Amino acid sequence: MTNYIKERDILFIFFISIIVFGSILLSLPFSWKPGVQYHIIDSLFITVSAVCVTGLASVDINYFSPFGKIILLLLIQVGGLGLITFSSMFLALPKKRLSLVNTKLIQNYFTNENIVDPKYIVKVVLRLTIIIELIGAIFLYISFKDKIAHPVFTAVFHSVSAFCNAGFSTIPGGLVTFRDNLSVNLTFMLLIITGGIGFMVLWDLFDLLIGKDFILLLHTKIMLISTFVLILSAALLFYIFEYSNPEIIDLSWNEKILPAFFQSITTRTAGFNTLDQSLLSMPSKAITLGLMLIGGGSGSTAGGIKVTTAFLILYGITQGLNDKKGITIFNRKISSINLTKAGLFFVKAIVIVFLTILGLLIVESFYGNRFTFMEISFESFSAIGTVGLSLGITGKLSVFSKLILIFTMFAGRIGLFSLILPVNEVKFDRTVEYPEGEVLIG
Repeated sequence: MTNYIKERDILFIFFISIIVFGSILLSLPFSWKPGVQYHIIDSLFITVSAVCVTGLASVDINYFSPFGKIILLLLIQVGGLGLITFSSMFLALPKKRLSLVNTKLIQNYFTNENIVDPKYIVKVVLRLTIIIELIGAIFLYISFKDKIAHPVFTAVFHSVSAFCNAGFSTIPGGLVTFRDNLSVNLTFMLLIITGGIGFMVLWDLFDLLIGKDFILLLHTKIMLISTFVLILSAALLFYIFEYSNPEIIDLSWNEKILPAFFQSITTRTAGFNTLDQSLLSMPSKAITLGLMLIGGGSGSTAGGIKVTTAFLILYGITQGLNDKKGITIFNRKISSINLTKAGLFFVKAIVIVFLTILGLLIVESFYGNRFTFMEISFESFSAIGTVGLSLGITGKLSVFSKLILIFTMFAGRIGLFSLILPVNEVKFDRTVEYPEGEVLIG
């Protein structure tokens, strides 16, 4: 038990250290443009949002100086790969003997039993990240070079931000100006999907592509099917509900397909937007809340409760349990223990988001700010899912509300992950068996 607590604390210490260091750097005068008035809470808020790859911003990102934007870029990269790569790298430092707990902690993201070397995992993740982000930056540079200033840095910044599902943008007005640009939209969507689907899925698909393995893992199958269904169904709903959206009313029916797909993909933790979220219809806002809570894949740069968690819960509800209190998918058994973990994970996320909504409502009503329930809920779901989409109230929130969102972003990115780690690796034989009790349900 003691070893587990120490290893778990390493993750918290690592992220908190990055947040403290980043906040100090972003609080320096030369991190901001001359003449910009800023508060220390804004530096902390932006740092946590970057490290937790959320994308919520209490101030305009373009208020930062070039130095500040570089620091922000580094924080996004560290945060995006933190739980997967940087924590693994820290635990696998040279001359540091890996304990069994350390190894299991790193391998928690990988379901392939043949992968046993954490250092090899780190190398593969880093190489894959660099390759994908580099390719994304090249395509974005081609699209940006004749349209915006500083196309090289802008391309690199947005490639990292998209792959890490961060949602930060240095383009004035965001991606709204590129709403009808096919190459920009496709590049962003592919970066978001590859970053949010999970490294194990990418690894498994690569093995299949090169002929190293001819059978996809169960996790990969569930992720691919669920992701496809979520993207397609959400895009169809967004297309229907936003067909008369004033921002795209002048577009033809086929031109409206692109913003619908982008909205479908970005809502699951990416946070970029080509449509003003405040102008969305109420059904679209409700759908967005659900997608933000679901998030991306396990072992990815995305947040949320994760696609596989939502899949297991929905499958268990609709299909019911078998005689062994589990479920069967693709001729594979999923135990009741995994279903229980998924359910508890979901409940804990709901509790956190409820407390966040309640806290924001209390604080803002105390200060006399009349934000709607949807605006507060949208902000809260965005924080817990580390998405970054907003109805435009982030910068208007009070200091205490920003502190609540800071806690929620940290809980959504770091806290929820710690909840799925085993509480105790040591098992003891029970000497006392208690009689089974009955509780009425429903």
